[in-house]
Amino acid sequence: MSEKAISEIQRTFDLEKFVKFSDEKAHVTEIVNTLESSIAVWGVKPGQLVPPHTHPDGQDTWIMVRGELTYYLGNGE
Repeated sequence: MSEKAISEIQRTFDLEKFVKFSDEKAHVTEIVNTLESSIAVWGVKPGQLVPPHTHPDGQDTWIMVRGELTYYLGNGE
C-alpha cells in the first residue's frame, strides 16, 4: 500500500509507536509524506536540539507528548 493510501485511510496515530531516541542527536521518523502534507515525529532527549530548518511551502505544527519544549521563530522564542 502506498504512503498516500495509508494517509487517506489512517487519520490518527499513536505517536509512542513511532518515536525513536538516540544518545547522539535528535531523531526524526517520518510517518506520512505526500505531495500535500507530511507528518514526522521527533525523539529529542534533554539537551538535544532539532537542527534549525524552514518549511517554505508548508506549515510547521508541534505537539509535545511529554517533557518541555522551547520553540524559536526567526530571531525570538
